Amino acid sequence: MKFKMQKHSAFTLTELLVVITILSMLCALLAPALAQAREKARQIVCINNLKQCGLGLMLYTKDNEGWIPSAKDATAAYPYWHQFLVMKGYLNDYEATKCPSSKLPKGYSYNSYGLLSGAYDSYQYNLWNLQDPAARILLGDSGETTQFLGCPSLATSYPSARFANLRHSGTMSGCFADGSVRVLGVADLSSAGLTNKTKYILNGIGYVDGVPQ
Repeated sequence: MKFKMQKHSAFTLTELLVVITILSMLCALLAPALAQAREKARQIVCINNLKQCGLGLMLYTKDNEGWIPSAKDATAAYPYWHQFLVMKGYLNDYEATKCPSSKLPKGYSYNSYGLLSGAYDSYQYNLWNLQDPAARILLGDSGETTQFLGCPSLATSYPSARFANLRHSGTMSGCFADGSVRVLGVADLSSAGLTNKTKYILNGIGYVDGVPQ
C-alpha cells in the first residue's frame, strides 16, 4: 500500500510580516488600557491605605479630645505624623503610609500622604469642632517635592503647605474627617476644604489656583 505525503505550505515572508504588524498594532491598542488597569489597581491599594491611616487618626483623636497630630513636631521623638502613629500603635506598619504610585524613596522617614495639619500645635485641627466632617479632607495624596519629604501637609494656612498630588490618572485619593475615602479631581479640591490657594500637582507640574508654577 502506498501512502501519499501531504504537502504543508509554509508562511511566506510577506505573510509573517503581516502577522507581526497586526500583533504590533494590537499591542499598541491594548497598552493604554493595560496601563490604566494597572493604575486603577494601584489606586485601590492607595484607597485601602488611606482607610487604614484614617482609622489610625480617628483612634488618635479619640484619645486626644478630638485633636489630630501635627504633620511634624521637631521636638518629638518621632517627629512625623506617620512615625508617631506607628510607634504609638495606631498604625501597624509604614506600608499603609506609602501610595504605590508615589515616586518617593523607600524608608520610614517618607510617606506619600499629606495631613490637614502643619508643624506644631498652631496648625492642628480639632475634628470634634468641625461642623461638616464629610466636607473636610483630612489626608490625601501629596508629596514628591524637594521640601520636607517626610512631612507632607495639606494645610493651606501652613506656609510650607504641600501640594495635593493627582497622581492617579488625574485624580487623587482623599480620606475625609468622617472617615470616608473618595477619589477627587481638580474640580473637587476646593469643595473638599482645600480653600485659600488650591495647590496641586498634575502630570508632574505644580499648580496654584490652576496656574502652572
